[in-house]
Amino acid sequence: MNIRFRALAVAVASTAVIACGRGRGQREPDGGAAGTTGIGGGAGTGSGGSGAGWRVMFEETFDTTVLPTPAWTADTFPDTGFSDNGAFFRGRGVTPPAAYRASAPFSQSGWLTVESYSRAQTTSIASLFSVATDPAGGTNKVLRIASPAHTDATIVRPTQALPDRYRVSLRVGYASAGDGLASGNNGYDGGETADPWLQDEDATAENDFY
Repeated sequence: MNIRFRALAVAVASTAVIACGRGRGQREPDGGAAGTTGIGGGAGTGSGGSGAGWRVMFEETFDTTVLPTPAWTADTFPDTGFSDNGAFFRGRGVTPPAAYRASAPFSQSGWLTVESYSRAQTTSIASLFSVATDPAGGTNKVLRIASPAHTDATIVRPTQALPDRYRVSLRVGYASAGDGLASGNNGYDGGETADPWLQDEDATAENDFY
């Protein structure tokens, strides 16, 4: 995981939906998709209002979500090509730093998994992802993701492999990176670098969510 960016503020997801299906314009009598393939073996939460041949399999609004609190484990640096200890970086003489990862499923039937990376085992899991009140107002909840340090990162992904045909729908907003000042530190404390991936490169030149 090539961590170069520091994201101080919040990317908010208020809804996450997976829809799956096979066939085009083929409907089951109940309105679902003909030949629908599931994710994680779970049942669909909807009857297919997302279009011909599609059925909503899982939906998460975060209103009642209980997030996991996985423990940090030492990164074993699996070799997957462009991973920390992959052939690409080894060929450039890069030695990955000591790092930690945390991973756990959550939501209905565990269909979502949250994964985090940090260089410090003392990093608070709650500082990286948490359920919060929607900043747009109202009583609903959202998932808040943040990276307090430029070497932190968190992703949320489907737990099981997706089928050949799928649709993913998200509602996101309120992303904020940096301090917004042309003369400021772009959200950094100052002195952060992109080492060891890019030797001595100033990491404060870039700051964003992906």
